[in-house]
Parts: sequence; C-alpha cells; structure tokens
Amino acid sequence: FSSNGSAMGFDLAIAAWVFVLAAERKPLSTGLLGIVAFLCATSGPIVLPLVLGVIVVAIFKREKPEPPALIEIACGVAVAIVVTTFAYGTGPVTLRLAPLDLFAKTFTEDWSTMTTFQVLLVYGLPLVLGALATAVYYARRISKGAPLENWETLLLAWSGIAFAAAVASIPANSTAGAAALTLPAAILVAAGLARAIPAMIAAEWGLARFVLPASVAVALIALNFLIDWARLNEIGNAGTQAVVVTTLLGAGLGILFVALDRRTRPTLLAVAIGVGILPALSGAFGIGLSGIDEPIPSPRSTVQARQIRDIALEAVARDGGVISIHPSLEQAVTWPFRDSGAIEIASNPSPNASIVIWPATSVAPDGYVPLAGTWAFEASVTPPTRNFLRYLRWLTDRNTLVITPEALSVYLKASGEGE
Repeated sequence: FSSNGSAMGFDLAIAAWVFVLAAERKPLSTGLLGIVAFLCATSGPIVLPLVLGVIVVAIFKREKPEPPALIEIACGVAVAIVVTTFAYGTGPVTLRLAPLDLFAKTFTEDWSTMTTFQVLLVYGLPLVLGALATAVYYARRISKGAPLENWETLLLAWSGIAFAAAVASIPANSTAGAAALTLPAAILVAAGLARAIPAMIAAEWGLARFVLPASVAVALIALNFLIDWARLNEIGNAGTQAVVVTTLLGAGLGILFVALDRRTRPTLLAVAIGVGILPALSGAFGIGLSGIDEPIPSPRSTVQARQIRDIALEAVARDGGVISIHPSLEQAVTWPFRDSGAIEIASNPSPNASIVIWPATSVAPDGYVPLAGTWAFEASVTPPTRNFLRYLRWLTDRNTLVITPEALSVYLKASGEGE
C-alpha cells in the first residue's frame, strides 16, 4: 500500500481482471460489481485509465447501468473512500479517492529521478512505437467501416486515455504515467502482432529473404562502430564517420526497397521485432533482476542509511534523548528509520537531542561534533538520456551510470566524542 492509501501493488492483476470482465459485457452477480468498484477505487495509475475507458465506451454506446448496479458501484466507492481516507488505519486522516489523489500528486511530488519522458525513452520506446503502429492499423480499419469487437473498442479507449495521461505527465518526476501506459500498450502490441505475424509469414519473401538479411548485416557494421564510439564517449574520425553513414544509408535503401512493394512490405515486421526486442528484453531483465545500476528505482536507499540508524539508536540508548532530523531529510528518513523510537523533525535540535542528522551543506549545530565518515540516506542514478551514445553505452554495459549519494552530516553531542 502506498502513502496515499492506494493498493497500487495489485494494479496489474486488478486491471487484467477488470479488462476481461468489461470486455465480456456480461451481467455481474450481485455484490461482485461493488467489489470491482471498491478495488478500482483503491487502485493506482494502471487501473484509473481503464476505468475511464470503460466509462467512455459506455457513453459512446449509450449504455446506462440499472439503478441496482449504480447503488453497488456507489457503495464500493464509498467504502474505498473511507478506507483510503484513513490509509487503512496506518496514516493521517485525509479525505481522498486514491487513484485521483495519486494522479494529482504525480505532478507535484518528486518520486523519481527520471521524468515520465525519460522512463518511456529508456525502457518503453519499442513498446510505445509498437502500440502507435497498431493504433494506426486500427484507425485504418475504422476508417474503412470495419467493425471492432468489444475488447478491441475497450482496449483502444484504455490505451488512448493512458497515452494522454502519459503525455500530460511527461515532465513529472514520477513513473506513474509510464506505468499507466505500459499494460494497455503491451496488450495493444500483442493484438497487433497476432494479426501482423500471419501476414508476414504469408508475404512474398522472394527478394526480401536476401535483401533484409543483407541490410541487417550492413547495419550491424555501423552498430559496431557506434558501440565503440559509445564506449569512448566520442564520435570517431572522418573515416569511421563515412563508414557509418555509408552502411546505414545502404541498410536504409535495402529496407526502402522492400517497403515499396506491397507484396513484400509485411516482411519488414521481422526486422522491427529484431530491433525492438533487444532493448525491450534488456530493460525487462534489468528491472526484473533489480540491477543496482538501473536508473528507474532512483533515488534509492543507501547501505549507509541503516548504518546511520544503528548509530543513532546506540547514541539514544547510551545518552538518552531523541534523534533530531533536519526537515529537508524528512522524506528520505521515513523508510530507513522506521520503528526507531522518538524522532524529532526540526531545523534547530532540541536540548535533549543526542544525535543530529543534517544536510552536509548546513552549518554544524552548537554543542555537537561531526561523526567521521561518508553518510547518505539516498543515492540518485543519472539516467542515460543525455545523448544516443550515452544510451547505447548503458544498453551494452549496465555498469556505466553515475551514482551520486546525497551527502549529509551526522553529529553527536560533544560529551560523546571519543566514546
């Protein structure tokens, strides 16, 4: 559960379940609709666009729920408002509807070092491009008057709203917008591939079977030079630049040759899958295996954070008093100092403070001596979005990003010096 009472950890399961229920368009048993409403009203960023998509489709098709269904929905939402307002009994009482509250805070809270745009650029670019291509395919079908199945209509509405939410949150330091787009985009890409792969297999492969492998081989020559440039973090000399431009131009001409013929055009899907699957799998495994150099969980808690907590508890046990934390560190101290007894958040430590934790840039408080060492609660990972070479270097070598600890100072009472 998040700090705003949202059970966002269950978003994937709830979204998949609600999508199937809504796509089937079958009446739900008594009580089930209320449960669905409760779960949706306590969910996070992935479910909210889906719920809005269901509403948009219902309005578009002029469907109106029966009064008993409206009562069930209202009861489920009301219970959700109560439990999230009290944060399931674990937090301060604040009136809120969790998904809307979370969406609003996406624009005001710094929950991530990366912006939504950077997250999508680094981790979701193949998925977003694939979803846009599939959306174009569906747009052409609709323009020709072809009917859509219920699940396709709902999926397009869900994806469109999620895409709009992601675009709106592009400058926000949060992963919520990217998370909201990921699931519908993945389902949309899967739907597109289900139709495109049979067309690719049935396409005319006569010349394409020679031109496409040749184009890929030529492009790999250029990629080899690009990776070398990325490793050195500088563009090569004029000779290597000429080789890269020439090989990329040759690869592009080969692909263009295949694309100009409608009979061979579907074979380009093989190249698209090959180009997109490598960064997609790299990002998925990087996140799934929780690599230390992955930028998406930044900022993150440091090893020193728990060490500082142990030192603080020892100081309090020895000298009594409380732990004094500077207000600028209040958010960073929440997780490492959980269950740590009396803690005060103050810009001036109280007389009974046995240990003071302040930003490294602040002047030392009177009556306290600094504790030697390098201390930090959080560390930030610089995302590889400065330029293409920086991204390519990170893509081929995950251990290249700069990790910057947010330095702080730890002070003990002068009487404790040397103990």
